[in-house]
Amino acid sequence: MPLGIDVGGTKIAYGEVENGKIIWKRQMPTPQTAEDIIDVLVDLIENYTGDSVGIGIPGQVKDGVVLFTPNIPLTGINLAHTLHSKTGKHIYVENDANAFLIAEARWGVAKGYKHIIGITLGTGIGGAIMLNGQIWQGAHGAGAEFGHMAVMEDGPMCGCGSRGCIEAIASPRSIEKWAEVEKHNGMPTAMERISMVDIMKLKDTDTLAKIAYERFVRYIGMAVANLANLFDPEVIVFGGSGVLSWDTWQKDAYAIYNRRVLPSLKGKIPWLKAHFSNNAGIIGAAALAI
Repeated sequence: MPLGIDVGGTKIAYGEVENGKIIWKRQMPTPQTAEDIIDVLVDLIENYTGDSVGIGIPGQVKDGVVLFTPNIPLTGINLAHTLHSKTGKHIYVENDANAFLIAEARWGVAKGYKHIIGITLGTGIGGAIMLNGQIWQGAHGAGAEFGHMAVMEDGPMCGCGSRGCIEAIASPRSIEKWAEVEKHNGMPTAMERISMVDIMKLKDTDTLAKIAYERFVRYIGMAVANLANLFDPEVIVFGGSGVLSWDTWQKDAYAIYNRRVLPSLKGKIPWLKAHFSNNAGIIGAAALAI
């Protein structure tokens, strides 16, 4: 059974997978330095009795090299080579959103489809494209970086160095940061500690929660309409921790999307909640190693 490791901006989740099912899983906080992250990964891999390991990274990856990742300090590191040289095991490294989409296409809600867009909502916003049954990486390994579509001129600074990226505006973490600033500036709220959980829970009764929620669904709906108009997929699959509140926000975001998508595409591209939800990163990473 392969080991799947999902390296996120706030946590590292890992586990063994068999036929799309997690046999066991664990998680830990993501260390703050590249050296510490590599040390943790080496320790995990050396304690794994198998030989094949797949790793999902939130950033651009090509041929095992992390080309750029804004939320963890691994940019420029040949992670596959480094971990193989330290452990002797077969290491497969891929963008985490690509890994997520591979899991859903192989074993999840997108099984049987060949033209798919995958979107992950978590610490940031990730994306993946499958065309004719194959992951599309682009010429330089930077394909499908949906989180870095600019949707607001002179908007908030993003970890990529640009401004107004959808990730810097509408990722769950960015919504929380925005709401913290608005609370500090005096916007009325009963929330003592800002969280997406409370924003979703209080969106109908709390002034700040309502405005933060509307910001989230408005920009997600607009961005996904742009992707549908560009790629005309069969389905769009959403994963990551953001889908834990899917039943709360999906209809409102879809209404925004439906006003923006091309008339010829209205009603033709279903939005699907990932089958593996927050486990897709582990399962997809493991799929890389099969």
